[in-house]
Amino acid sequence: TQRQVRSITDLLVKFLLQDQRVEDLNQASQENLARFVDFLRHDIYTHYGRSSRDKYRTIAELREVAAEKNQNKRGIERDTLNRHLGFLGQIFGYASVRGANALDKIDLSKLRVKGKSKRARNARPKLEIDKLKAVFATPPFNDCAGWNRLTEPGIEGTPVVFHCALYFVAILTYYTGCRREELCGLMVDDVIVDNGTLPYLHIAKNARRRIKNDQSQ
Repeated sequence: TQRQVRSITDLLVKFLLQDQRVEDLNQASQENLARFVDFLRHDIYTHYGRSSRDKYRTIAELREVAAEKNQNKRGIERDTLNRHLGFLGQIFGYASVRGANALDKIDLSKLRVKGKSKRARNARPKLEIDKLKAVFATPPFNDCAGWNRLTEPGIEGTPVVFHCALYFVAILTYYTGCRREELCGLMVDDVIVDNGTLPYLHIAKNARRRIKNDQSQ
């Protein structure tokens, strides 16, 4: 999350300086931010940020990169854009109470892209059973070359299997639908076997990790 906030904040600063010629945050206006949102919606590569070079490209160069792509590869998708605006709203609120009073006049909520959002995990199709079988037919689930070479096949006819995190987390992910971090952060005490007839995994914040949202618990 911190990386995402820094990325969109750096991009806004770059846009204000290079495209809008705004050198003082107190001079930023609703119009400047509206043009920034238009830039994000239409003039930037959909997968901006995946390349480490994006950080050093100018606004003009970012437009050139997007112009080389197909139309459906230009512009940041709605949910991502709205999340960026939420981040910027937090930054603006922080700056406003520290003297950047002009930011109070900017209403980022009016720049959000409307429409009912679908949860990405709900929209994602389930993995086909044949592909799942192929996954679990590979090391380390049926064999491996050694404890430190878990993804490499071992010697034929002498299967070696280590029941480690890589082995169990993948299986638990398939059976439970939990996030990887939720499973990797489980403690022994989170495996509940004495509360009713059905054993279960207790997914909640613990000493090793947080959980993403209320639905996770």
